[in-house]
Amino acid sequence: MSIEDNKDLNRRVVEEVLNTGKVELLDEMMTPSVAAHLQRDIPALRQAFPDLHYTIENMVAEGDQVVVRVTMTGTNTGPFQGRPPTGRSARWTGMVLSRCAGGKIVEQWFNLDLFTLMQQLGVIPGGMPSHAGLVQQP
Repeated sequence: MSIEDNKDLNRRVVEEVLNTGKVELLDEMMTPSVAAHLQRDIPALRQAFPDLHYTIENMVAEGDQVVVRVTMTGTNTGPFQGRPPTGRSARWTGMVLSRCAGGKIVEQWFNLDLFTLMQQLGVIPGGMPSHAGLVQQP
């Protein structure tokens, strides 16, 4: 697969699966061991946040690896991690590094800002903003 093919594959996961909840499509995009985790987690997350939406902010690829940085938004109207719904809207970020081979994603590593999400849901008291210490260039 080319670097562009790998990026397209990762883009499809966001647009066709994460933003729609169509986990059955994962079988054609990922190996069974990778797909199994998402097939379990995506429905639970979409139950907690029925209006969940992922926006791709950046995508960088080199060789067989792709990094995708996303912003997620949603309103917590269903149970989440054993807690009742809060009715609050939230916006949080995440990054995933995927390794691709043979036209599929074969490995993934996630980094999600669940601390910011839990603050916005009122589960963790507010404090320093999650962006503190980050420097943005003009």
